[in-house]
Amino acid sequence: MNTPSNRTPKRFRLKWRWIIFALVLLPFLPQVPSCMMANLPKTGRLVDVTTGKGIPDAAVIAAANFYGESFAGSGGDNVYRVIVHTDANGDYWIPNTWLHIGNWIPTIPFFIRNPHTTWLITAFKPGYVFVGDEKAWTDYDNYGHPKYWPRSVGFTPPATWLGVVVKVEPLQMRPIQLSLREAAIYYRGIFLTGSPNIGEWNEPQEVALRRRAYEIFLPQVCNLDPEVEMDTNWASAFDAFVPNNVRTNESLRKLEPSGFKDDYMYPIFHAKNVCAAMKAGGDLP
Repeated sequence: MNTPSNRTPKRFRLKWRWIIFALVLLPFLPQVPSCMMANLPKTGRLVDVTTGKGIPDAAVIAAANFYGESFAGSGGDNVYRVIVHTDANGDYWIPNTWLHIGNWIPTIPFFIRNPHTTWLITAFKPGYVFVGDEKAWTDYDNYGHPKYWPRSVGFTPPATWLGVVVKVEPLQMRPIQLSLREAAIYYRGIFLTGSPNIGEWNEPQEVALRRRAYEIFLPQVCNLDPEVEMDTNWASAFDAFVPNNVRTNESLRKLEPSGFKDDYMYPIFHAKNVCAAMKAGGDLP
């Protein structure tokens, strides 16, 4: 038979467990709305600002990241990256992503200060760019690196929470003729949005996206004068578009070892070697 004296320690332990549990979860309450917005299904449209019509057959990339702070510093991780496509009217539908929430729950005990979830949507349509992204392919430093990422990469578009779904405001794009260098660097930024984890790199949706760009860029690179020189940033941009970038890098290192010097030495690559390396990475293992 239990007595008050031996029941007290158990109640005491339960009480402190609830207090600790509350202290851990309390900082996360303000981020519940952003978490809901990030993981609910979304619907939206890509619009050509020059015609007002929807843009069909565009790859829409939705991604989310979790961030938080601890007494030892800050940190976070990718929560999800989903790729869908627009229909004939430019409309898209992103399914709910609640199954991905387990990617950040284990970090809760470590990042209990200022926790928040951010989400964004961008898109890839050859020959189109997002309105406002001009600096992403026009401003470079002395080493050929772009000074700005595409604005859309870090942009959470205006959206309305409609209970069980999120309605995203139309995303505006415009047609443009970019040079091969400009296109490679700009679209590389788009492709790296919410970069997939290593285990997701070869998922069908990821491979299909890279292959779509590969079939566009490979012939353009291979049709250049073989001796055309590319700086590191231009040549490395094509890594984002090959099905097997490991094989591409291995091939390029063998073909053009001098191109892997430090950036301050202004290393260069030649179109013929970049072409050959891209061909080497044309298929998955």
